[in-house]
Amino acid sequence: EDVRRKSSEALQRWQKQDPGCLATVLASRVTSSTDVEVRALAAVLLRKVFRQVPDALVLAHEGGERVRWCQEDLGKLLLEALASSVSESMVRRQAADALATVASIQFGLGRAWPDFTLLLARWCGEEDAERATVLQVLEMLRDEADESSEKAAEALEPGPGSLGGSRRTWLYALLAFLQD
Repeated sequence: EDVRRKSSEALQRWQKQDPGCLATVLASRVTSSTDVEVRALAAVLLRKVFRQVPDALVLAHEGGERVRWCQEDLGKLLLEALASSVSESMVRRQAADALATVASIQFGLGRAWPDFTLLLARWCGEEDAERATVLQVLEMLRDEADESSEKAAEALEPGPGSLGGSRRTWLYALLAFLQD
């Protein structure tokens, strides 16, 4: 009980102090740990960090200019985390969910993530594990889009981070294209 409390407090502290570093460390764990459970837990925590502090991770500023990621190689590292998880179903699902959450945030801000989209498209012609990963990501993107739409409808005024109808339509179109 005490370990759990201390761990939770440490996670919250790191999240506030340096969420970019925390996201980078978690993505690295998904990629490099030899323990499947550690990799899956790191992916779960990665998704949680992005859901709790998305602005700090994707709305970074550098020299007065907005940049895509708070850490220069974070996008690349996230894609590596997803690619490294394909062979382990337990890790694959968690990593796919984390990446879908990140992509949903980027798309919700009206940003493209070409490397992510190209990876999904390339994997559609690959082995079953890669296709399963693509479908998992797309399913989660759809769920994220639906959740954002529901929140916007409840508020009767969509916020800047909510996925509008056109983005939701894009996600459904992408899903249909990739399933073919």
